[in-house]
Amino acid sequence: MNFVIVGAGGVGGNLGARLIEAGHGVSWVVRGRSLEALRKGLELKSPLGDLSLGPQKASDDPAKLEAPQAVVVTVKLYDLAELAPHVPRFSYLVDDLTRASDRELLARTATAFARVVWVTLKHARGDLMGALHRVVALLREIDAAPHGPAVLGALLQYLCTSDTTPRRRCGWRAKSAQEQRPWRRAQRRS
Repeated sequence: MNFVIVGAGGVGGNLGARLIEAGHGVSWVVRGRSLEALRKGLELKSPLGDLSLGPQKASDDPAKLEAPQAVVVTVKLYDLAELAPHVPRFSYLVDDLTRASDRELLARTATAFARVVWVTLKHARGDLMGALHRVVALLREIDAAPHGPAVLGALLQYLCTSDTTPRRRCGWRAKSAQEQRPWRRAQRRS
């Protein structure tokens, strides 16, 4: 899947790097020093694993980039006004995930990872960990992919640091591989 990430700060930079690591195409809409830096290369330092990527496709003008299949906007609220002139270019920029049912999101044509991200983003202000039971089959599919365990580790780390429910729900952080993959443990019990 081809993405355009608008903004390459802590959220956009991390998300874009991990999407590239998972095999997706990523272009960037950024400005200033971020634009110069991305054109030289991208380096991510993370407890989940460092990542060093070569020069990136980046521009301060979305019209200069290849049309994406999805756009992820990660700029601060006060920067959205500058993005407004480009909204016609991104004709499908706004996708209110809160209005779609989980079933509708899961039925969309996309990678397993994209569908998991949609469901977790939809539930971002609520019970993120509780939403995972809806995507168990997709989690298994991601886990079987070449970089699946690393991608799942990053996703679960995000869920546990963003979830508003009590920390005890994040018991997957245990040391053994079986305990890190609760959906596998649940599969064996059934």
